[in-house]
Amino acid sequence: MADTTTPVQIEGKRVVYLYRLYSDRLTVGASALAFQTENEHTISADSDITATKDGNLVKTKPVSEEITATSLLATHSPLIQKFKDAVRSGETVEIWEINLDEPTADGEKYEAEYFQAIMTEFTLKTNAEDIAEVDTKFAVNGAGKSGEATLSAENQAIVDYIFQDTTVTNPA
Repeated sequence: MADTTTPVQIEGKRVVYLYRLYSDRLTVGASALAFQTENEHTISADSDITATKDGNLVKTKPVSEEITATSLLATHSPLIQKFKDAVRSGETVEIWEINLDEPTADGEKYEAEYFQAIMTEFTLKTNAEDIAEVDTKFAVNGAGKSGEATLSAENQAIVDYIFQDTTVTNPA
């Protein structure tokens, strides 16, 4: 039996992010950006310090969370245009941060954190000597919520190559 109490490092590629426009939640499943190279989830709280005769008094301001993502630009990526439109419109985007090294006991889902965020930045970098790259930034509304998330077969195929048969594959 494996020791489940000893900490083991988690490779960055084992933490994946899925996205969906909030307005699509009744008709579309969450999707992963293909060729993700880097994600960052930052939780921060500013504070004011007041000097008193007894020492400093610290008052914290509300916590803010930000998520950034970098990926290589892929053809046939429906998220790219949706992301551009979301920045322009201020539409809410749902984000799931899923740890593939933390499956649930039944193996059907993974430990995850869920966010509703406003996309604040979309940057397309097209250097002549490199592959085109997309950088995105999201400001989280409120705070992330912990839970369990499903990783569909389609998303599994994006984040980790899975065996494919030699027959014609349905692109849908």
